[in-house]
Amino acid sequence: MSEYFVNGKKHRLKDDDYITEGGEGKIYKVGDLVFKIYEDPSKMIPSAKINELKVLDNENIVRPMDLIYDHKQKIVGFTMKFISSTLPLVKLFSNDFWNNNNVTPETIKSLVEEMIKITEFIHSKNILIVDYNEMNELVDINDYTKPYYIDVNSFQTQNFPAPVIMPNVRDYHAKSFNKMTDWFSFAILSCQLFIGIHPFKGSHPSYKKGDIISRMKSNVSIFGKDIKLPPTVRDFSNIPQNYMDWFVKEFEEGKRIPPPIIGGLLNVIQVKVKVKQSTNNFEITFLQEYSEDVVKHNEYLDMRCVVTRKHIYISKTDYKISTPDIDILYEPKSTKHIFVKIDHSKETLMYMDTSGNVLDALIQCTEKMVINNTLYLRNRGNILEMKVDYINGFKFFVKNTWTTSPNSTQLFEGISVRSIVGKFYLNILEPTPGNLSNCFVIAIPELDKVRVLDAKYQNHVCILTGIKNNIYIKSILRFNKDFSKYESRTIETNSDLDIVNFVVLNNGIVVSIDAEGIVEVYSNKLGDPKINSIKDPDIDSSMKLTKFNNSNDVMFFKGNKLYSLKMKK
Repeated sequence: MSEYFVNGKKHRLKDDDYITEGGEGKIYKVGDLVFKIYEDPSKMIPSAKINELKVLDNENIVRPMDLIYDHKQKIVGFTMKFISSTLPLVKLFSNDFWNNNNVTPETIKSLVEEMIKITEFIHSKNILIVDYNEMNELVDINDYTKPYYIDVNSFQTQNFPAPVIMPNVRDYHAKSFNKMTDWFSFAILSCQLFIGIHPFKGSHPSYKKGDIISRMKSNVSIFGKDIKLPPTVRDFSNIPQNYMDWFVKEFEEGKRIPPPIIGGLLNVIQVKVKVKQSTNNFEITFLQEYSEDVVKHNEYLDMRCVVTRKHIYISKTDYKISTPDIDILYEPKSTKHIFVKIDHSKETLMYMDTSGNVLDALIQCTEKMVINNTLYLRNRGNILEMKVDYINGFKFFVKNTWTTSPNSTQLFEGISVRSIVGKFYLNILEPTPGNLSNCFVIAIPELDKVRVLDAKYQNHVCILTGIKNNIYIKSILRFNKDFSKYESRTIETNSDLDIVNFVVLNNGIVVSIDAEGIVEVYSNKLGDPKINSIKDPDIDSSMKLTKFNNSNDVMFFKGNKLYSLKMKK
């Protein structure tokens, strides 16, 4: 516990107050404020610059407020207002996030419009954003249209130049920073929001793989000729017509002009990609087609459940839904089931019966996950294992509780991650039929100070993506049977948001597809070094892997179709 002073008032910071790290400082939540404490006070933003940033009096801008002093009356940080219920802007680049949360091109249009307004406000105060990158903006989690600008201390003011800019948003044609370089960086972000790819990524025959800086200097973007795009790129019809014209001017012609007023979407017919029924290495079998794109698939006993954007299909029954961010719970001894979701505006668990009645379960929570038909919720500093009474009107009871870090814990598919003052931990929950779940807490020093973007755990394997020291990384972890040992394989990725796309079969075989479409097949057993890596031109990263619960068969969904996938012998 450390003591600090703000306006003469003492504050004690505890480990549970910790949120994350950024800009060479640790971030803590204290009441409705954020405390940013610099590890090296000499790198602290000058108090004179804080005064210059006071003109950014806007609810969407999280600026430095009051100075923080240590017990020796030395300045060590500053306070900011705390914004709840947000996520990093980079999450909205992902197709999975779009599908799971009903994000639409209209959602992105509204978000981009708000970003323009805030940028114009900042410029009106003679201040530049400069490091206008995807991690310096948060988005409200309720409808994804309200942005918040953070890391404001890195803005350029009249007397304080900007200290740094990430290479992927830099204008290499400019000799100094100005309003147009901000708009160039904004163009890159808005392109990624609309179609999910940096405008200078993909591949070009005249440039090395991943060499986006050379292409940025030469104005060779995805809107020119000879570019090969990954299949995960969203259709260009998501881009408003006048934004398409602007992107061509910015990225292909090297012109620098402010963005246009948002207009209508391009009148382009989207072409559904067909999946080849067999490849050089795999046998692909078509299983079923649905009315909308598939979001997720699971099975319970003999019932197949497929969730699309507007429907849930359980066996042969079709239920209409308002959002695909829903999990299904089944009564173990019958076919009775309910759907659960979180109302983020109220931070409570909601459930819907099969008649479509939406009811409040009166349980406070901000995140949920279901593992093997067991519901887990995060209620601030606790993870709750829930029991459902299906007989007396679907009542929910807390069956078990684990204490966790209230501000730095995140739930993902099958796993919880948290950070204790920069130290990284995994919480692996394993349901036990008829008993309380087991919870294994595992420290992973290799991932200290990583900001996790996505993660998944299944049958002693965890794969996660994140950012460490402004570099995107992907980590593959394997655990032994009792989780007393693990091994990790961490790689730097050339992707703003690499995918977590894998399944672990009942026989322990792991099948994964990475952002480049490379299939890896290996064992989940600790110490087994064999990895079979397969590059097949007909396999790509848009094929979302899933499996049959009671077999060793791999499945995948792409678009609105479900397939099985087998390796040829």
